Amino acid sequence: MKNVVTVSEVSHPKCTHACLYPGEDGRRKRKYFTNETDALDFANKRREELGINGSAFGTINADERAHAEAKLAEFIKTYEKGAPKLATWAEQNIPEGLTVFGFPEASRQRLRTSNMCETLNSQIKCGK
Repeated sequence: MKNVVTVSEVSHPKCTHACLYPGEDGRRKRKYFTNETDALDFANKRREELGINGSAFGTINADERAHAEAKLAEFIKTYEKGAPKLATWAEQNIPEGLTVFGFPEASRQRLRTSNMCETLNSQIKCGK
């Protein structure tokens, strides 16, 4: 988790968001921001400096299984040296999650969403 850059909301009297990122000395650093846009801009710059490109999210949002498998291979190659345990875990476990590509496109989003309230609300809106 040392190469992870995150942005989160905080309950702080003067700041609304914080960015947690790895510092030059190897320790986790936290920087506070007064708005989300500045926090996300800072996080994206840190990700670029660290070579983190968010390739794992490309696997989730792929159009078809072949595209998802290519993104997964790219992700594994990216993290083989920097985070070998993550790369090994991804190689062993993520292909099981790609089973969703065997279902029709309309069903995929519903299968990816585990939020029960969200599912219930969508069913109410559709009149099911």
